[in-house]
Amino acid sequence: MVLLKNEDDVLPLSKGKIKSVAILGPNAYPAAVVGGGSAQVEPFAALSFMEGLSQYLSGSADVFYRAGIPSLKDLAETTEFNLTPIGGERGIRLELFDNMDLSGKPVITRTDPRINLTEDLGREISKSVYFLF
Repeated sequence: MVLLKNEDDVLPLSKGKIKSVAILGPNAYPAAVVGGGSAQVEPFAALSFMEGLSQYLSGSADVFYRAGIPSLKDLAETTEFNLTPIGGERGIRLELFDNMDLSGKPVITRTDPRINLTEDLGREISKSVYFLF
């Protein structure tokens, strides 16, 4: 959360002073809890910035929300590579090795239209691998 300017001491929020609040950004809703990957934690209950402010200001101020821009995850999942590697298949070539020297034959070789290693690779491999693009 970024406070652009605390003009007229608007913070801490006072229900009597505020008529409307604009909440902008892709991480304001839904709740973005901790990080991703190995840092991801699923809480018992999650409350986003938009939900929290909406509940606090309910009945006293209007709360407006716009994502503004796509989240980094949305951008990564929708970006397609238009490169044409050897072999003519469009996308980005991915080779996975079972050693840190990246020597020998790759465990997996494929061409992906986009990079999303966190979801795809878990189904294909069961041990540590190293990447080469």
